[in-house]
Amino acid sequence: MNSAAGFGPESLEVIDYWDQLLTFVARMHQSWVVFVNRVGDEDGTRFWGGSRVIDPSGQVTAQHAIASSHSLQCALASSGFIRTEVLDYIDNPE
Repeated sequence: MNSAAGFGPESLEVIDYWDQLLTFVARMHQSWVVFVNRVGDEDGTRFWGGSRVIDPSGQVTAQHAIASSHSLQCALASSGFIRTEVLDYIDNPE
C-alpha cells in the first residue's frame, strides 16, 4: 500500500495501516524507524505527510502533523533520541 491517499474516509485506513506497519517494523527489528512522507498533491495523487521517528520499542518519539508543510528535524545519538525541532517550510522556487 503506498503512502498516497485522499482526504476522505479511506485516508484513515491508509494512515492507520502505516501507523501499524511502522510500529511493527521498529519492534520486530528492535531498531529506530524513520518514516518520511511528502505532503501535497501531485498528478491527482494526494500525499498526507505524517513523517515520524519511532524508537525500538515502537513508541513515536517525534511526529509531524498530518498534511502539514513544515519541516521536522530530529537528532539521534548512539545512546538514543536527543531532540526534535519543527521548522517552517521555506518554499524555494530555485
